[in-house]
Amino acid sequence: MAGWLLVVGIIGVLFTRYASITRPIPILIAGLTPLLAVPIVMGGLMSAASKSTVLRAAVAALTAVYLATVAPHDAIIGCGPTHHDDAIKVVASNVLGDGATSTDVAAFALETNADVLVLSEAAFWFLEDLDPLLDEQYPFQSHRLVPETNGSAIFSRWPLSDVENFPVSGVPTLGATVDSPYGPFRVVGVHTQAPIDSYTAMRWRTQFEELRTVPLDVPTVLAGDFNATEDHKPFRELLDNGWRDVHDDKGCGLDNTWPTARRQQSAQRTIPFLRLDHVLVTDHFETLSVDVRELQGSDHAAVETDVVLIS
Repeated sequence: MAGWLLVVGIIGVLFTRYASITRPIPILIAGLTPLLAVPIVMGGLMSAASKSTVLRAAVAALTAVYLATVAPHDAIIGCGPTHHDDAIKVVASNVLGDGATSTDVAAFALETNADVLVLSEAAFWFLEDLDPLLDEQYPFQSHRLVPETNGSAIFSRWPLSDVENFPVSGVPTLGATVDSPYGPFRVVGVHTQAPIDSYTAMRWRTQFEELRTVPLDVPTVLAGDFNATEDHKPFRELLDNGWRDVHDDKGCGLDNTWPTARRQQSAQRTIPFLRLDHVLVTDHFETLSVDVRELQGSDHAAVETDVVLIS
């Protein structure tokens, strides 16, 4: 009986991964799908000790589904950096409103040596303090400064043009063309709604539907806090539309970004168990390297990647 209860539980979790869900609890469960490795191993042991051929077949089938669909994006396959003289370093970070201080973020940017820095959940007063600290390294800056709100910001070594705020389910989303010495490319700062209740969960799903309308015919980078993992169907549908996750490109599956320890909780270390932050690219790019870096004061680790324009 215990073996069959485990099988039913595994099927229930897998269902949340493939169903079109708009409720916060199933969305959270879907994000925890990688943890199914533990009950699947337990189920394997139980079925091995069982005399039931049907139970063994059921556990074997679920194991096959897990290995074929869930495990690949959590696997570490290579994950080594590749060098290229024309590398472009993009760093995406959620700064938690004013959780990370402007001096922390300025020091962080200098440490990463990013060419393009994309910030999400940035408070307008925080950006007003940060701008002068980054003027020398990032003379080209653009952000959505709306009083009493948190928005996106793009800091670049190279000129920005065609800056726009376009609505994604009513939320202004910042995009700009970076005129790099290796060719122009678009950068879009993404921050989808956290699906914490029925209303925000529905809006979260709608935002992914609208992100699928971002053009793929020019070199483009989507970077930021997607509040989703590859175990969420709307995020996979976005990838299926023609985007590539740099983590998948390099086989760096265990680079989770949330939650990390904030400054006031620094004595209580946390282990991130979800990768909510992503950098997605069109097929005009080759991914050279990817890593995550903890930013003091934020509950999200930043994604750092080197890419090169190939077309």
